[in-house]
Amino acid sequence: MPDIELSNWTGDGPFVNNQTPGTVARFYNQDGSVRWTSTAYESGTATWDPIWFLRPC
Repeated sequence: MPDIELSNWTGDGPFVNNQTPGTVARFYNQDGSVRWTSTAYESGTATWDPIWFLRPC
């Protein structure tokens, strides 16, 4: 299961994945399935609902 549980993250908002180049952050649905991924370096706007958990890498 993912490492970080999120609460009250809704709507659209910016993100910056500024980890070591090539590492992958994963964002999960409530059931633990992967909703989307981000490979560093990447930035943009994400739709945060229904993201329930994340694993930085």
